[in-house]
Amino acid sequence: MDVVTHITEMENRINRRLDKGSDRMDEIECKVDKTATSTEEMLQILVMGKSLFKFAGYVGDFLKWIVGVGGAIGIIWTGFKQDWWQ
Repeated sequence: MDVVTHITEMENRINRRLDKGSDRMDEIECKVDKTATSTEEMLQILVMGKSLFKFAGYVGDFLKWIVGVGGAIGIIWTGFKQDWWQ
C-alpha cells in the first residue's frame, strides 16, 4: 500500500467518524429542543397555577369581608326580630 492510498483511507475514516458525530449531534439537538419545549410548557402550567391560587386568594379575601359584614347584619337583624333591644 502506498502512502497516498493510506492517507486517502485515513481521510475517509476520519470523514465517516465526523459524519457519525454530526448525526449524533443532530439527535442530541433534537432531544434538547424537545426537552426545552417540555420545560417551557411546564413553566407555563406552573405560572397559570400560581395565578389561579392568587385569584383564589382574592376571592377568599372578598368572601371573608362579605361573611363578616353579612354576619354583623345578621346579628343586628336577629336582634331586632327577637326584640333584644327593648
